[in-house]
Amino acid sequence: MAQGIRLHLTWTSQSQKGFSRKGAKTQKISAAIRDHSVAGLGDEARLIVLHDPCDIRKEYAEVLEKLGKVRDLAGNLNNGYSTFNSVAVDVTGKKLYPVDLAMYSNGDEHYVTVAELKALAQGKLQQVDWQRAEQIEQFIQEDSVISCKDYCISK
Repeated sequence: MAQGIRLHLTWTSQSQKGFSRKGAKTQKISAAIRDHSVAGLGDEARLIVLHDPCDIRKEYAEVLEKLGKVRDLAGNLNNGYSTFNSVAVDVTGKKLYPVDLAMYSNGDEHYVTVAELKALAQGKLQQVDWQRAEQIEQFIQEDSVISCKDYCISK
């Protein structure tokens, strides 16, 4: 079981790109949290993994790095960032371990919508906006694309 958890956590940590790319100090903290979680959950036969996509709203912020748009609880657009948080719980609900936190912004040029990815794959984006198509292709080659499909179940 621990090996399966370790593989998932490794993939999750490597899937964070662009704005969610972490500084060296933050990467060490995240790795320590994941290692602790894997060690604590290694003996569990069954786990429940909870995923929570949520937004960090910065309603009054005007100038923050790669500030994007998110919805408030009433559905209105505000400035902010999106997150995708995961925790693992044993079946008794007594052991809770953080698995990962991914923060990303649709205000980052590396953020690519699902519609853009589909249009690129179909050759349509190149016809409408060849510069954006080339930019996305470069991000893909650099492995620096941020996409909702990396974090979201559906949107």
